Amino acid sequence: MTERAMERKPVNATCKYRFGGGMALPVTLADLTTNGCRLLAVPRLMRREEVVTLRIGNVGPIEATVRWVHQGNAAGLEFTKPLHPAVYSDMMERLGT
Repeated sequence: MTERAMERKPVNATCKYRFGGGMALPVTLADLTTNGCRLLAVPRLMRREEVVTLRIGNVGPIEATVRWVHQGNAAGLEFTKPLHPAVYSDMMERLGT
Protein backbone atom coordinates (compact mmCIF):
# COMPACT_ATOMS: atom_id res chain seq x y z
CA MET A 1 0.00 0.00 0.00
CA THR A 2 1.38 3.43 -0.91
CA GLU A 3 1.13 6.54 1.21
CA ARG A 4 -0.76 9.54 -0.07
CA ALA A 5 1.32 12.55 -1.01
CA MET A 6 -1.31 14.80 0.55
CA GLU A 7 -3.87 14.20 3.27
CA ARG A 8 -7.47 14.07 2.11
CA LYS A 9 -9.56 17.01 3.30
CA PRO A 10 -13.18 16.07 3.95
CA VAL A 11 -15.83 18.18 2.25
CA ASN A 12 -19.55 17.82 1.65
CA ALA A 13 -20.49 19.63 -1.52
CA THR A 14 -22.30 19.03 -4.77
CA CYS A 15 -20.29 19.17 -7.97
CA LYS A 16 -21.01 18.05 -11.53
CA TYR A 17 -19.26 15.51 -13.71
CA ARG A 18 -19.60 14.34 -17.28
CA PHE A 19 -18.29 11.62 -19.56
CA GLY A 20 -17.18 12.92 -22.94
CA GLY A 21 -19.81 15.24 -24.36
CA GLY A 22 -22.60 13.79 -22.22
CA MET A 23 -24.90 15.65 -19.88
CA ALA A 24 -23.40 16.99 -16.64
CA LEU A 25 -24.69 15.04 -13.64
CA PRO A 26 -24.68 16.14 -9.99
CA VAL A 27 -22.63 14.13 -7.51
CA THR A 28 -21.43 14.56 -3.91
CA LEU A 29 -17.82 15.60 -3.41
CA ALA A 30 -16.67 13.84 -0.21
CA ASP A 31 -12.99 14.77 -0.05
CA LEU A 32 -10.46 16.72 -2.03
CA THR A 33 -6.69 17.07 -2.47
CA THR A 34 -4.71 18.90 -5.12
CA ASN A 35 -4.28 15.54 -6.88
CA GLY A 36 -7.80 14.13 -6.80
CA CYS A 37 -11.07 13.58 -5.01
CA ARG A 38 -13.63 11.06 -3.79
CA LEU A 39 -17.19 11.15 -5.10
CA LEU A 40 -20.31 9.68 -3.47
CA ALA A 41 -23.84 9.11 -4.73
CA VAL A 42 -22.59 8.60 -8.28
CA PRO A 43 -25.76 8.29 -10.41
CA ARG A 44 -24.06 6.38 -13.25
CA LEU A 45 -21.70 3.42 -13.03
CA MET A 46 -18.10 4.54 -13.44
CA ARG A 47 -15.35 2.25 -14.64
CA ARG A 48 -11.69 2.26 -13.66
CA GLU A 49 -9.48 4.23 -16.07
CA GLU A 50 -12.47 6.10 -17.52
CA VAL A 51 -11.80 9.83 -18.08
CA VAL A 52 -14.35 12.35 -16.79
CA THR A 53 -14.50 16.10 -16.36
CA LEU A 54 -15.61 17.80 -13.15
CA ARG A 55 -16.89 21.24 -12.29
CA ILE A 56 -16.50 22.13 -8.63
CA GLY A 57 -18.21 25.43 -7.98
CA ASN A 58 -16.82 27.89 -10.52
CA VAL A 59 -13.69 25.79 -11.16
CA GLY A 60 -13.57 23.55 -14.17
CA PRO A 61 -13.59 21.70 -16.33
CA ILE A 62 -11.12 19.54 -14.40
CA GLU A 63 -10.11 16.39 -16.25
CA ALA A 64 -9.70 13.28 -14.09
CA THR A 65 -9.22 9.53 -14.38
CA VAL A 66 -11.31 7.10 -12.34
CA ARG A 67 -8.84 5.15 -10.18
CA TRP A 68 -11.26 3.06 -8.11
CA VAL A 69 -14.97 2.36 -7.79
CA HIS A 70 -16.70 0.98 -4.69
CA GLN A 71 -20.08 -0.76 -4.93
CA GLY A 72 -20.95 1.31 -7.97
CA ASN A 73 -21.82 4.51 -6.09
CA ALA A 74 -18.46 5.83 -4.83
CA ALA A 75 -15.36 6.58 -6.87
CA GLY A 76 -11.84 7.91 -6.45
CA LEU A 77 -10.53 10.23 -9.15
CA GLU A 78 -7.03 11.42 -9.95
CA PHE A 79 -6.76 14.79 -11.66
CA THR A 80 -4.83 14.85 -14.94
CA LYS A 81 -3.15 18.06 -13.77
CA PRO A 82 -2.95 18.76 -10.03
CA LEU A 83 -4.88 21.80 -8.84
CA HIS A 84 -2.73 24.87 -8.30
CA PRO A 85 -2.24 25.35 -4.52
CA ALA A 86 -3.92 28.79 -4.61
CA VAL A 87 -6.93 27.38 -6.49
CA TYR A 88 -7.12 24.46 -4.04
CA SER A 89 -6.98 26.81 -1.02
CA ASP A 90 -9.70 29.00 -2.49
CA MET A 91 -11.88 25.97 -3.23
CA MET A 92 -11.48 24.64 0.32
CA GLU A 93 -12.38 28.06 1.73
CA ARG A 94 -15.50 28.27 -0.45
CA LEU A 95 -16.50 24.71 0.48
CA GLY A 96 -16.47 25.73 4.14
CA THR A 97 -13.62 23.56 5.42
